[in-house]
Amino acid sequence: MWVHPSLQNREKGAFSQLYPELLSSEEKFFNYFHMPQSCFEELHGMIQHKIQKKDTLMRSAIPTKERLAIALRYLASGCTLTDLCRSFKCGISTISKMVEEVCEAIWELNNLFLEVPSKNEWMNIASSFKGMADFPHCLGAISGKHIRIIKAQDNDSFSIVLLAICDSNYLFRAVDIGAFGSQSDSRILVNSNLWKRISSNTFNIPPACPILEGGPNIEYVFVADEAFGLSKHIMRPFAGNSLTAKQKVFNKRLSRARRFIDCSFGILSNKWQIFHRPLNVEVHFSENIVKACVILHNFVILRHGVTFEDTLFIPTTLENVEMGPDVSAQSYARQPRDLRNYFADYFFVIDELD
Repeated sequence: MWVHPSLQNREKGAFSQLYPELLSSEEKFFNYFHMPQSCFEELHGMIQHKIQKKDTLMRSAIPTKERLAIALRYLASGCTLTDLCRSFKCGISTISKMVEEVCEAIWELNNLFLEVPSKNEWMNIASSFKGMADFPHCLGAISGKHIRIIKAQDNDSFSIVLLAICDSNYLFRAVDIGAFGSQSDSRILVNSNLWKRISSNTFNIPPACPILEGGPNIEYVFVADEAFGLSKHIMRPFAGNSLTAKQKVFNKRLSRARRFIDCSFGILSNKWQIFHRPLNVEVHFSENIVKACVILHNFVILRHGVTFEDTLFIPTTLENVEMGPDVSAQSYARQPRDLRNYFADYFFVIDELD
């Protein structure tokens, strides 16, 4: 069987030549894989059995650590599959299959790192948001991003959408990945499983209770921008240019709480620089990449925290999901409007007292 000379000896590739050197320097290791050695070893231990391959009579299987290293380098650096092929001395089809299999194995850890919170956990998240953003009864910030894809067979460009809810520690608490950008943005939101779970009371949302002692029962909510419709559990800003002082105060408070999801997306794309360019792989592969990066985002934050470099702004190809015409035109039910007005009254009084 003929093999291109540049691919004959993997021992001349980046893993064999560079990995031992990286192990001798925590800083170099972190810069290469965007996680410390301890995280790499723990992650490898959790997915090793899922990515292990058997030796054959023709060739020895690529070790699991090398498989993980190749996938992480792809996600962390934003290099192309062709770049990986040259660096690690593997064929392009082998590299592509390997990266996707590792991404799938990482996503299967979602029950450990992306489980929907229980009612008590939601209440703890709300307590943290109250302390960090001064917004009571806030379960998280919700937003969506378009992720551009270059479809290989016809070079057409389109997108998938990542909808996400984050907490005040920049952890993703729930995501919905996959709706194609060919739909109007408003329909993507309304048709998403995330929206349906919130609307159908299957999201473990705690029951309404008073914010102030002796006050009315107030629903727990997620804060969002204009792309989302106002609903029982989703608060969006007041629209228009002629806002009252009370409405402006509400919008300011909501914007402060919403910054956590903007920061979360920023940390995601800064850490996993695959998002710095359109994804030049098939749709299913692209979805697996996004899923894996979401899990890695939570995993690294939980184990290593957030560094200053993670929060620095770096331009990416992630684009906001914008408001569609059917969202802006809808007339909101009285209950959500009354709820938003209650929050506006509450914030206005608190600001006056301060």
